[in-house]
Parts: sequence; structure tokens; C-alpha cells
Amino acid sequence: MFALEALSLVGETYGNSKSVHKSCVTEKYCQHPMSQVVQTSWVTMGLMYGQYIHKEVIRRACDLIMSRQNPDGSWLQEDAEGIFNETCVIDHPNDKFSFTIWALGMADGYLKS
Repeated sequence: MFALEALSLVGETYGNSKSVHKSCVTEKYCQHPMSQVVQTSWVTMGLMYGQYIHKEVIRRACDLIMSRQNPDGSWLQEDAEGIFNETCVIDHPNDKFSFTIWALGMADGYLKS
């Protein structure tokens, strides 16, 4: 996601690049049988940084993120957020708050444009 943000800052977007942006939509890799809110947030932000033109995909991702939100505004801890050196599982308990809110906030403006 951060690489996609950096690429967008120098004008590399979905519409004008054959780089990694298009890999976000190939749907070739899914480690978990159920979508996870943190990873969904990452991909959603990556698509927005890449100026992905199919806004319905972003809207559906936001719907998934919001559907998992608890009545108190929090999200449950889902599966691990990552793996380091293929041996160490990484859990960042705050990711489920920071990235979900970040993605939803970005999407609010993106979907209105």
C-alpha cells in the first residue's frame, strides 16, 4: 500500500501504468478463506492511491469493512496481519482500528469525486 501511495505521488496510477497497480485486481492470491478487514483496508487504499476507476469495487470493500464493525465502533481481531521472514506471524492489534478508519475516511472523499 505504501509503495502504491508513493507511485501515485509521482503520477503512476492504474490508468497510465503497467506496474504493480494491476496486480491488486487480479484476485490470484488469497491466503485466508475469508476476507480480513485489515488486508481489505490495505488493498482499498492501494486502489485509491492508484486511482482505480471502478469505484464499485471500492464501495464493496468499504461495505465489507463496515459490516464487520461492532456496535461500539470497534472491530474484532481477525487473523494475523502478516508474516515476517516466512517464520514469524505478526499481530498488530491497532491495525484493525487505524487502517479501517483510514480506508473508510479516504473512500468517503474518493467515492464522491
